[in-house]
Amino acid sequence: MKLTKEEFSLQYITDTVTEQVTRSVQASLNQTISKEINRIRLGANNIDRNTQILIEMVQGHIQMQNLEYVITTDMVKPPFLKDIEGIVQERIEKQKQRKDSRER
Repeated sequence: MKLTKEEFSLQYITDTVTEQVTRSVQASLNQTISKEINRIRLGANNIDRNTQILIEMVQGHIQMQNLEYVITTDMVKPPFLKDIEGIVQERIEKQKQRKDSRER
């Protein structure tokens, strides 16, 4: 099948534009994804650091009290823990709402 000069030219333009648009979209997606991954990584590092601090504090407290065993929340869940879980959940929801409204 032989293409006319006009058909070849149109096909070339279509291919070129398609390729350029594809590259542009890929670059934009890569940049956006990279930013989001970086934010997630920083958040995870912060959570990890805070968790390790809390573990060390609890372990130190247990050692100072010379406790040989602990009662887990599976055994007994104190009322104050339910209150704390509710407060933490509300904070997380408020922070998410603030983040969502900033992104709009």
